[in-house]
Amino acid sequence: MPRFRSSYPPAFRRQMVELVRFGRTPEELSREFELIAQSIAITAEREELIRLRRENQRLRQERDILSKAAAWFARESKANPNGFFSCERAPAVFTIKTIARVFKVSASGYYAWRGRPASARATSDLDLTRNIPTIHAASRKTYGAPRIHAELKAEGVGMARSVRPA
Repeated sequence: MPRFRSSYPPAFRRQMVELVRFGRTPEELSREFELIAQSIAITAEREELIRLRRENQRLRQERDILSKAAAWFARESKANPNGFFSCERAPAVFTIKTIARVFKVSASGYYAWRGRPASARATSDLDLTRNIPTIHAASRKTYGAPRIHAELKAEGVGMARSVRPA
């Protein structure tokens, strides 16, 4: 007779763990299925430990994503939240699926945004962002917002002048 009993199949062990989760005690199951109660309890604990480790890993990953996102949004434009996806995807730190899950957005929305050409507004804003330093430098760095705005208006560039808060 073998000294050790062969291990139970994984499906049977999962079934025993589920029965313990639904309120059956390991002692009841050991009497019913002629098992050792301690092995049922250990298997149930092992399954719970594996589940908790997975959950812990997921929570750590979410925490890391949120802390990186907070730092990114603090230094970057708030107008383009999808930029964080691109920024974090470049070094392949987190998957798009994981970042989308944390922010409760769809990954397909990100991919649609990425494949879409820049809007007319974004393109004109980019041109304007390039023109302003050129005008400022041409004035030997003496023009402020009112004069730069007047210069752009004279060139036919239509825009609203931003007002600084008092």
